[in-house]
Amino acid sequence: MTKIKRVFEQIQERIERDALQLTPGEFLPSEMQYSRTLDVSRLTVRKAVDELVRVGLVQRIPGKGLMVTEKKDPAPQERLLFSLPFVTCDAEFFQTMMGCIDMANDLRYDYKILAFTDVAERLKMVEREDLSLYSGAVVSCFESQEDRRVLELLKGAGVPCVVCGDGGGGAACVYTDDYNGGYLMGEYLVQHGHRDILFLTSDRPVPSVIKRTEGFRQALRDNLLPVREKYFLTVADPGIPLLPQDADQRILPAEAKRFLKREIPFTALCGYSTLPILSMLFQMHKLGFRVPEDVSVVAYGSSPYFSAQDLPLTAVLSPNHEVGARAVELLHRYLTGASKCLESDMLPISFSRRKSVHTLRK
Repeated sequence: MTKIKRVFEQIQERIERDALQLTPGEFLPSEMQYSRTLDVSRLTVRKAVDELVRVGLVQRIPGKGLMVTEKKDPAPQERLLFSLPFVTCDAEFFQTMMGCIDMANDLRYDYKILAFTDVAERLKMVEREDLSLYSGAVVSCFESQEDRRVLELLKGAGVPCVVCGDGGGGAACVYTDDYNGGYLMGEYLVQHGHRDILFLTSDRPVPSVIKRTEGFRQALRDNLLPVREKYFLTVADPGIPLLPQDADQRILPAEAKRFLKREIPFTALCGYSTLPILSMLFQMHKLGFRVPEDVSVVAYGSSPYFSAQDLPLTAVLSPNHEVGARAVELLHRYLTGASKCLESDMLPISFSRRKSVHTLRK
């Protein structure tokens, strides 16, 4: 089957043909000119040119544009290190890892994956690696001692590094708009008439959790609703990936019993992550709660599906695959000289409206 080439690959071939018709030292049209002539984005043209710079066919000359250089053989394949905590079908980081892999394949990098879910074991594996073999790395960081040590090892070895997620001890990061995600969650429920909303937060004080929780709190304030601390339950989160079908194994705090017994009235459930929400839903289902008739639900993250009631959940969705792909792209831009320093980037979230939210009469 013939592979359909993507737009940037077609642009790359066009610029390559133009370059081969010129002699070394002559200049091609600028990236902006190609963008206008071919009616594509500047980012698409830049991506195409990045590859031609990498193989040595063209060179960016500041203030002048794209100069044709002597035709060189492709540079030796560089190698990247991917160290993210995922297991197969663990939706969040599995998708992020696949984003890393897909972009690395597109850009023709070799790579090695260290995917141990236990942070201490992952640290040991990184310590055993000959880091001089790697041109760059994509890692996660939840501000644990082990994660910080991994970043220190990479920095000490001179390996450029991009962190997937917000918070990397000064490292470049690719993260999502978590504050806005938490805000949208609260705003949506309030707009549907909910006032007594149970929010599940985490005992891990990492930036993503803090921002999601604070965004939710601000949505309440902006709608002139009180922020009542008894409606915030802190769930223990060991930071180890958990498959959605095992979500009922997440240990809930003792205070959850008051909600499960309906001692504290609530009409809606949401939180920083889908997994503890599913865990709470499993317990509620055993006690006869129905979604959305008795309780409305907004999840956060991948796999927003409550299997016990065959119900897809309204959810804030993070672009996990795009996070991994963008991390590798930022590394590539730095390694090829397209960027003078490693950049950080924040990607937008999306909101999926399904049938798990019931509108209350005001």
